[in-house]
Amino acid sequence: MSYLGVDIRQLIESYRYAYPSARAKALKSFLLTGAQIDNLLDARGLEGAVQILRETPYGPSLSAKADIFELELALNRDLAKNLIKVSDFLPGSAKTIFKAYLEKYEAENIKSILIGVHSKLPGEKGLRMVVPFYINLQKSHYESLASSKTVEGVISALTGTVYHPALSQAYKEYEVIKAIFPLIAALDSLVYTRMSDVFSRYSGSDVEALKRMIGVEVDIKNIKTVFRLISSHTKPKDITSYLIPGGYRIGIQLQEEISKAHNVEEAIARLEKTYYHDTLVQAHREFEMTLEDKRLHMLEKSLDDFRAGVERGFEREFPLAIGPILGYVAAKVREVRKLILILKLKDEGFTKGEILEVLGAL
Repeated sequence: MSYLGVDIRQLIESYRYAYPSARAKALKSFLLTGAQIDNLLDARGLEGAVQILRETPYGPSLSAKADIFELELALNRDLAKNLIKVSDFLPGSAKTIFKAYLEKYEAENIKSILIGVHSKLPGEKGLRMVVPFYINLQKSHYESLASSKTVEGVISALTGTVYHPALSQAYKEYEVIKAIFPLIAALDSLVYTRMSDVFSRYSGSDVEALKRMIGVEVDIKNIKTVFRLISSHTKPKDITSYLIPGGYRIGIQLQEEISKAHNVEEAIARLEKTYYHDTLVQAHREFEMTLEDKRLHMLEKSLDDFRAGVERGFEREFPLAIGPILGYVAAKVREVRKLILILKLKDEGFTKGEILEVLGAL
């Protein structure tokens, strides 16, 4: 009888996801091919690369853009448009969870403005950094944030929003150390905690897939944070205060254990019972003779590659349900980030070989 129950649930889920999966597969057909990326790499300078991109599905977004700043913003806006489109056609609880997931992009907007104000950039430039995600904020909020003259003013402009309490608390540390990192960490912790709260209200294989996707993302963010802070000789109690709760395989206890490691090698050893361990060990063995900063880059790349593999696996694991949707989302995010990096390197005069070397190291 239990097997019959499972079959019925799978049938219902396949029915619910028939249309959304078809939409995701259609969107995926608009991703660039390997040949198109290669043509982009072969292009002469930024202008040549943009001309090639204008002949792809990104063309309408780039038609009126010129400098690298506007190009980056245009690509991020294209990403926003497509992620919101996915949110619109997801069914039931998956829509609610994915909308909560999109809060992280809204938080990225706040981070950009905070960094701009902290660095004394002109307010209009900060506003130009905003990508159109309106989950808890409206356009008028961003205008108020960007017009602020101080970091305290930015936080004050968020009064009454979900972001204000966490940033107000983190501002106390910002005042002491005069560094933006506590505010960035507070935003990350807030948005992922809110996602976890949403998860707790729902169940189902699609919800479990979303939990895993976001949980792996949290784990990897935390491992990277631990590696960087250990390398900068940060105290363990300070490291744990910057970590995000609610990961997939790394709970509070393990977070505390790896934060107490004396070096990166010891932190990797303490991750032995997690499925991040083998990929980190392999990367460390391969690059253990390199400089410390390069080693961190290689370890982080191994984690990013691992995460990409997990994301691609959803399509195989849930082919008739949420898998194609998560596969598209992950592929689209990776593509936009890759395109932005290629355009930036083209703008700085890098050759194709040099760009390929950078892409391979990130």
